[in-house]
Amino acid sequence: LIYIQGRDNLSCGSTPEPTCQDKPQWKDIAGDGCSWYGQNDSRCEQLGNTSGTNGFTANEACCVCEGGDITNDNGGNNNNSDGNTNNGGGNSGGNSNGSGS
Repeated sequence: LIYIQGRDNLSCGSTPEPTCQDKPQWKDIAGDGCSWYGQNDSRCEQLGNTSGTNGFTANEACCVCEGGDITNDNGGNNNNSDGNTNNGGGNSGGNSNGSGS
């Protein structure tokens, strides 16, 4: 580590900015997706608590409604709108025998 006077906040890399991703293929009970909610500022407030795909509401599933999944580019922990943590690295659990159970 080299110290340069007056420059004590140097780093060798940058931390990726977190980004939001809508829950994949989410739709509300009327068949509208997250992009529909983004077309009008009041839709999230007025209709965002209606359940849709996998029991998620627009307010939980859509970034435009302050939901969705927060991710970063370095594979680190991601906090999701459903309160769970995604530890990066993809699906490490689950059933690998193809039975879908």
